Amino acid sequence: MRPKIVLILCRANVARSPFFAAALSAITRGSNIRVISRGIESPSVEPYATTREASRETRKIAEKFAHTGEMHGFNRGQLTRISDQLNRHRAQILTEGELRNADLVLTMEPKLNQTLMNRFGQIPGLEKKVFTAPEYLTRVVHGRSNRLSKRGNRIKDPVKFENGKKMEAPAGKERAGMHAQQLRIAYAIARHWTGQTAPARPIRTPKKIRPSNQALAAAARRRHTNRKPK
Repeated sequence: MRPKIVLILCRANVARSPFFAAALSAITRGSNIRVISRGIESPSVEPYATTREASRETRKIAEKFAHTGEMHGFNRGQLTRISDQLNRHRAQILTEGELRNADLVLTMEPKLNQTLMNRFGQIPGLEKKVFTAPEYLTRVVHGRSNRLSKRGNRIKDPVKFENGKKMEAPAGKERAGMHAQQLRIAYAIARHWTGQTAPARPIRTPKKIRPSNQALAAAARRRHTNRKPK
């Protein structure tokens, strides 16, 4: 049974959760699935604490992705919609009512799950509908029971502490890699909800294997044995 209201959570709702929600919405567009994103706390890094806009660096990366044409299963139109949705986004804080009404809650890291349970543990059945996004992909979509590593069970927060201050990571390779990871996870989850089978990855032709010394020696012996006498 697919969910009807999906709640995506991160810490401040300016980078990870709006990007992931936009990616899910791009695939589930036209279905009865509603995807919304919220933050656990108000943005604390300027200018987002004032403007509540989506992260400038995240918007840059989304625009760059849109220019690539196709990426991790998303076509140009879907990537453009992700970029447009982020440009319109304004951060919002989670309410208890939204948490109660959600059919599924996907967070960006395990510590957010613990925060939810500490604050809203009185909500019946909450623990059964809260997953990290990587955990949901592994356990529900792929049906695997293997334990995820600490690193593999989170989408890394782009906000870091430098000299005692919160600083946003620039739109470099690491930041782009984090959002690319979100695209891969969102694509697989959304296809699962809509009953579509994700296309198999193209089979790469393996590089030519260099023969071992033993194989070369054996080939030389065969040539010598089969040589016709003069």
